[in-house]
Formats: sequence, C-alpha cells, structure tokens
Amino acid sequence: MDSLLDTLSKDHPLYALNIGQFETLMQEIMNKNMPAPVAQIEARNQSDELSITECIDYLKISETTLHRYKNNGVIPFYKAGRTIYFKRSEIDAALSSAPVKKKGNKI
Repeated sequence: MDSLLDTLSKDHPLYALNIGQFETLMQEIMNKNMPAPVAQIEARNQSDELSITECIDYLKISETTLHRYKNNGVIPFYKAGRTIYFKRSEIDAALSSAPVKKKGNKI
C-alpha cells in the first residue's frame, strides 16, 4: 500500500510546508476532528457527581469519616448498583446548614 506522500506529486502544496507549518496543520486537523481530551477532563472535574475517592479529596476527610457522615444522614448520597456517589452541590448545602458541634462530639 502506498503512503499518502507517494501518491502526491512533487508540486503538491504539502511538499512546500516547513515542519512548523505541517505541525500547525496537523494540530488544526486533530482539533477539528477529535474531541479535546483536556476539555473532557475539565468537564469531569467540574461535574457535580463525586465518587467516594473524589468526595474524600474534596472534603479532606478520611474514608471512615465520610462513611460515618453518609450512614448518619449528614450528607446525602446515591447508589447505582454497587456504586456510591455524591453530589457536590448537595454536600455543600448539607454541610453549610449542619450545626457546629463542640470538639470531641462525633456527628
């Protein structure tokens, strides 16, 4: 099978491109025809749904504390099959309205 360059004549415009122009052209083609992975990652980071690990990182608490909050109804959670997830907006609302306990009292 012939490569694309083998099928092009020597006077084709692609032969006149320098490496920088070629890289720019390829980047434009990729951006136009492929979803941007960075945008997908950013969208996931801004998602309202949090996994257990993401929730632990978000709240900066231990997994034990997260499960205690979940089991005692301090923060709402959802279950899809065996997967547990939390909604960032609901966690923020629940914790902002939760009463402040004296040090040493567990929630």
